[in-house]
Amino acid sequence: MDNYILIERHGHAGGTCRQPEIVQYLEHCADKYGVRRRKKLWQVTTKSNDEEKQIFTRVAVAATRPLSSAAYPKDIPGIDTCEAVVGTGASAIQVVPEIQQMNVSQLLVFQRTLLWIVPRVDRTITQWEKNLLARFPIVKKFIRRSLYWSREALVLSFVYRWSLRFINQALVISNLEREIKDVELRRKVTATWDFECKRALISSDWYPTLQKPNVHLTHPVDIIVRATGFEAQQFALPIYGIDGCALAEQWSDTMKAYRAMTEPNFPNLFVLLGPKSRLGHSSVTIMLEAQLKYITEALLYTFENSLGSIEIKDGS
Repeated sequence: MDNYILIERHGHAGGTCRQPEIVQYLEHCADKYGVRRRKKLWQVTTKSNDEEKQIFTRVAVAATRPLSSAAYPKDIPGIDTCEAVVGTGASAIQVVPEIQQMNVSQLLVFQRTLLWIVPRVDRTITQWEKNLLARFPIVKKFIRRSLYWSREALVLSFVYRWSLRFINQALVISNLEREIKDVELRRKVTATWDFECKRALISSDWYPTLQKPNVHLTHPVDIIVRATGFEAQQFALPIYGIDGCALAEQWSDTMKAYRAMTEPNFPNLFVLLGPKSRLGHSSVTIMLEAQLKYITEALLYTFENSLGSIEIKDGS
């Protein structure tokens, strides 16, 4: 397939992604597979520098991702003049440690929801390991599948209350007690529900940051950082199907889609990471690979059978 166009919010592969290693990988793939130079019958309207353009394509794949548009609180009196970090979720555990290292005199963090923190097991993959994986693909496959099934077993342990679930809860509590010695601060950050009733966060520098002398978990401040997450429950783009049917309206009561990708009234439209396909326990790459495989097979069937469009039946 070589007749397609890639539309990005930003000027590089990966869109809003900023993680250097991931961006480097995406740039490599874009060059390797010639993604940068592609053509144009869905109607897509783009706007850049106040100039609107319309693009017509036969098939549209919406890969906008759920975490691309920030969710800002607008109904709180004084929020525009508040100066602090608001939130202690996935956004906050990334920005707070970085701000603290900027030698600010005082950093105040406002917390609403308590969440369990899992230590991040992170390290640089050595060149020796890269050579090993390149030379012996079976080792790479074994490691990949081991990681996948360990994550799946974790989810099943929550559903069926296997002992693994309680072992993991004991481990995160042990990590909290080891990292935070101050009993009052530990009380402030200890979640009141079982592990993974809400999505856990992964960080090895969140607890140490909260104990720095210039960081306080609440009060008058100078700057506000709204670490309040993203508009994850709203689709990033206005999309209209047959007879002007709006995807947002069709999803207003319940967000659902066949295999999380296709909807009735929207022929030749595929949505990546659609309803109920956003993994919180494993690599989202696994889900994307499975969805892209399905999309590729659907398009091949469409083209090989000279079909003008492919659409899921209502009620599927």
